[in-house]
Amino acid sequence: MPGRSDDGQRLFARRFTRRRLLTTASVAGAGLAAAALVGCEQKSTVSIPGPRETKPTGALTPTATSTPSIRRGGTWRIALAADPGSLDPHANTSINAKIAAAPVYSRLLAYESGPGKARVSYSTIPDAAEFTQAPDAQTFVVRLNSRAKFTGAVNRTMTSADVKYSFDRVLGRGGGIATSDAQLLSMVQTVETSDERTVTFKLKEPYGAFAQVLADVRALPILPIETTKSFDPARQVAGSGPFTLKSYEAGSLITYQRNNDWHLGNDRPFLDGIEMSIIRDAPAALAQFLGGALDALSLTAADMKRVKDGVKGLVVDLAPPLMIQNITFSGLDFEPPWRDVRVRRAVSMAINRDAMLDESFGLKELKTQGVDAPYTWDGFLPWGITGYSLDAKQMKPDRLASFKFSVSEAAKLMDAAGWRDGFGVEWHYTGGFRGGYPLNARLVAQHLREIKIILRTTVEDYAAVFLGNTVPGNFRGVASIAQSLGEPGNYLTAMYLPSSSRNSGKINDPRLTDMVTAINGNTNREERRQQILDVQDYLADRMYNVPLPNGPMITGYQPAARNVMEYQSHGAAAPVDQAPYYWKA
Repeated sequence: MPGRSDDGQRLFARRFTRRRLLTTASVAGAGLAAAALVGCEQKSTVSIPGPRETKPTGALTPTATSTPSIRRGGTWRIALAADPGSLDPHANTSINAKIAAAPVYSRLLAYESGPGKARVSYSTIPDAAEFTQAPDAQTFVVRLNSRAKFTGAVNRTMTSADVKYSFDRVLGRGGGIATSDAQLLSMVQTVETSDERTVTFKLKEPYGAFAQVLADVRALPILPIETTKSFDPARQVAGSGPFTLKSYEAGSLITYQRNNDWHLGNDRPFLDGIEMSIIRDAPAALAQFLGGALDALSLTAADMKRVKDGVKGLVVDLAPPLMIQNITFSGLDFEPPWRDVRVRRAVSMAINRDAMLDESFGLKELKTQGVDAPYTWDGFLPWGITGYSLDAKQMKPDRLASFKFSVSEAAKLMDAAGWRDGFGVEWHYTGGFRGGYPLNARLVAQHLREIKIILRTTVEDYAAVFLGNTVPGNFRGVASIAQSLGEPGNYLTAMYLPSSSRNSGKINDPRLTDMVTAINGNTNREERRQQILDVQDYLADRMYNVPLPNGPMITGYQPAARNVMEYQSHGAAAPVDQAPYYWKA
């Protein structure tokens, strides 16, 4: 059986002062401005339940809501690295667009978060649903919350017709827009509405993680049937989420205010609003955080000393990565060098992963701050998905060989494949991500030069070029593609099924397709987990993508931030799963 990463994770929250580092343990997850670090101590595995009945929405109310010290009011201020381009959650694959839309649009289900809850559990709870039932393996019934209500130009109660409309719009039916995230719902055969509050999803075949699909912010945000008629969803909003849109200044600022009629509300959200400033320049964003103009910011290890000295009482969250970054080979006619698996393996062997972790993620620098981060190499799922990610260092020897840094062995493979003198190709990545992504991308060009692969760098505009051309696979050469794709099976579905718009390398391997399809249809959690591990073992042999290492994603919070460590979940889902519980002292 292939190696596996079953070690649980101790997730650390650290509060810094000017004089010393005080450490407190916390079970937490990727936040509204995501960040991460893990240690390996406690045994655990990720729980990915199949369709099951969820409890009424009263289960959402945390004990913290009765704490008298909570102060209502204030605005939560964060920064986006790029303009979302549109507020329409169906029309845009940008993670910035998902984050921008999430405060105002409901999903049927949400991810559970709160004190004592693991951030990477994938346990679902109701959002616009009151409860769900799965009478059989191919039927999923949702009863809508009677209090879920659209705001703005629509101003009415949500009905089952809105859910069906949103589904059809995502799939491009009835004048819909055929979004590139449609593959997330490809297992659905029909959506039926027996009355105004009941929606029944009939699946083509059993799907082991359908509840997680409905909790994914990319899959089915619920828009009203009046969309495009009563309002322009690219610039205006009529949602039912915890916040309402106040203003959108393209390239500058998006503001939200508290939705006093939120169906899960009463006293929540504790905040009066959210501000998302669009700050493309990382030093400018850091300066604003140091000046107190931002409440949270993604940081690098190199920022740590300056921020620690500049923000008294700084709170830092370090959490496991839930994003995968790959070197992806052009699938347009599968250009000659990439057809040979020896060349793909040589590319992987030329990458010095430990050096990248030091240079891109500052693991040595973190150690000087008293934090020992593990030198973990990503395989084909993010290593933060405990129990499902196949640890590259624990793979079988023949698989591990392709991950070990060896310029001499990589050169031998290039020679054997007929590319002794190397070649030059285009190297595509974007300036739309911060943190380790751009540093990794620059280092790749340096490392591959050692085996005579010369990368001609093109740094692409995130919205105009990268999302529309490179991510769908319409590029020549190689590209650095970063993906954050929800539950484990969907990473494999999105990146490796031929029908997926996120299959950036246009990979079409019948055996791989059969393996991934079998995972999707399996409702047995343990069997499904083993299948996910087996697929990663196969990918390590074929190396259709070359995984790059991910270190800790680090988020700094101002000392006035409260509940930020207790309420953490899955990145872009934060405006429903986390932000309603945040407050400021």
